[in-house]
Amino acid sequence: MRPIPAISTDHQEIVFVQTETLFAQWINAVASAATVLIMLAVYWPSNIRGAVAVWAGAVIVHVAVWLTLTVKWRNLPDQRAVAHTWRDAYLSMMIINGLLWGAGAVLTIPNGSADQSVFATVMVVGAVAMTFPYSIHYPAFLAFEIPTTIGGGLGFAMNGTSTGWIIGIMSLILCAGLAELGRQLGVRLLAASRLAIENAELVATLKDNAAEIERANEELRRVSMLDPLTGLANRRRFVETLRSEGRKPGATLLYIDVDHFKQYNDSYGHGSGDECLIAVARVLTRYAEMYGGHAARQGGEEFSLLLAEMSTDTAGMIAETLRLEIQDLHSGGARIARPVTVSIGYAHRVPQMNDDQFMDQADAAAYRAKRAGRNRVCGPDDSGEATKFRAAIA
Repeated sequence: MRPIPAISTDHQEIVFVQTETLFAQWINAVASAATVLIMLAVYWPSNIRGAVAVWAGAVIVHVAVWLTLTVKWRNLPDQRAVAHTWRDAYLSMMIINGLLWGAGAVLTIPNGSADQSVFATVMVVGAVAMTFPYSIHYPAFLAFEIPTTIGGGLGFAMNGTSTGWIIGIMSLILCAGLAELGRQLGVRLLAASRLAIENAELVATLKDNAAEIERANEELRRVSMLDPLTGLANRRRFVETLRSEGRKPGATLLYIDVDHFKQYNDSYGHGSGDECLIAVARVLTRYAEMYGGHAARQGGEEFSLLLAEMSTDTAGMIAETLRLEIQDLHSGGARIARPVTVSIGYAHRVPQMNDDQFMDQADAAAYRAKRAGRNRVCGPDDSGEATKFRAAIA
């Protein structure tokens, strides 16, 4: 069998599996108690019933301790942390158990009738056979198997028959054979346990990696939706938001274009140009927060602001207030080289208007504002709304 070296025998999870398997054999304790009571009944008519009674009492006490430890193990709050100690305790218990049953074999086999001796032999062999699951922790298996089978061999060697010593030698051979079978079974049980643990760890790792990849993908998606300079949503994110939240009648879309921005860049450099765009973006972010809207950078010096349902007049007033605040950025201490202005066009969504019509109407309004001399607000038509909103704010 190809070894699996990644997990050693002292690995915490291996030790836990071994300990859990050992304490799962509580049925052996019950069978041990039942067997010793039957043997007491079988040997009661013999002249060694007193010795058998003492032996049976010792086995019953051992079984009581065995079951008590099993219950305590089941109720431990953190079994893995103390599994090594409890595995050692179980090994000590199996040493005592093996010595008890070995002594029982020496006591009962040579001192009973032929039928009684056969019964005692069957019980001893059956007890050894039931302990094969212990081979997952090979020392625990040997702790019971060796003294029990040797005790049986000694019992036959002591029974005074012509074939007793032959059966005794065969018992030693049986002991060696059982030990080898237990070793091979233990190797396979440990290999299976290692494989199960490695599979569980691999599954956990894959889940962690999948979660990490999901977080990375989510972060990548988030970053891919942001404008790296201003931190606003980019055009892609803006289109998604428009489709999800901008289709209600009464929604308002503002297009904001920084006036003469190429001249600003050429005069003061791209670093100053970036600072200018960042300052404008901060204002748009604040307006988005104030009115429950969404600000985005469409590209270059063009921005958009999607606002919730409101009247056309309210939208126009907000657009004019926004224009004035950006115009006053320089005097308000913003890190821009000179005063900047913006041209704003806005559209008001009506029923049966699709997304393209909505955006085209706001874009056309912004274009009219620029053609009309810039630094102004234009709405869905040419009804002189800029003058009206300026007069209202004044």
